[in-house]
Amino acid sequence: MILRLLTTLPLLVLLAGCPIDDDKSSGINCWDINMNHANDLDEDKNGDGVYDTQDCISQQSAVFQNQDAFFNHQHFCEAFAALGQYPDGCPSITHTTPTGTLTMITTAVLFDDSNNGYTSCNYSPSNGPLSLEYRPDTGLAYWVLEGGYTANRVVLSRQDVIENNSCVDLCSSDNKCIASFARTHTNESFDCFTMYHSDTVSDFESLCAIDEAGKPGTAAQYCLSGLGVNSRWNSICP
Repeated sequence: MILRLLTTLPLLVLLAGCPIDDDKSSGINCWDINMNHANDLDEDKNGDGVYDTQDCISQQSAVFQNQDAFFNHQHFCEAFAALGQYPDGCPSITHTTPTGTLTMITTAVLFDDSNNGYTSCNYSPSNGPLSLEYRPDTGLAYWVLEGGYTANRVVLSRQDVIENNSCVDLCSSDNKCIASFARTHTNESFDCFTMYHSDTVSDFESLCAIDEAGKPGTAAQYCLSGLGVNSRWNSICP
C-alpha cells in the first residue's frame, strides 16, 4: 500500500497541475516532457499526430505488482516448491492454474460492469480474470488481473509486437501463462509482461488513465481508446 501511494501521489500531482493548452505564458503542457514549449516527436505518445492530454495519459502508465509477489520471482517459487515449501505469494500446494482460451482483449469482449468499468470475456460469473476497474474516489482506472503476477518482462520492438504477435506468443507457448500484457516503452518498443497465476497473491494492477477534469467516469474510456495502440492484452477466457 505504501508503494502504491508513493507511486500514485506524484502522478496525481503531476496531472492535476498540468495546463492543457499551448499558451506558453500559462506554464508547461503535460505532454511536454523536456519542458521546451515545443511538440517533439517522442511526446506524441499515442502516435495520433496530435499533441494533447491523450499523450499525458499515455505517459502516466504505472504497474503495481502485488506486494506479496514483488520479491517472489518465478524461479524462487519453483525452487521452494521443489523443497516442498510454498511461501506466501507463490502458488500453494493445492493451486491449479486457471484454464481457458488465450484471447485478444478488444472492446468486443469487454462488458460494462455498471460502474464505468468492464469485465472481460462475459458478464460475471462467466467473465475472465482480466477486468478494467474504475475507482470513483480517485478518478483512476486500472487494468486488473485477478491472482496474476509477473513471471517475466522483456522489451520487444513495436513492430514485432504488433505485426508478429511476439508478446502473446511468449504466453501461448507457456502452459502456466494466463495473460500477456504489452505497453508502450518507447516510440519503437513495448514492455512485454507474461503473467502467471497464484492463489495466494492480491491482484495485479496497471494504472492506465485518470478522469478528464470535470468529467467523472471518463478514465475507463481513455483506457479503451489505448487498446491496440498503447497497450495490448491477451488473457484467458473460460
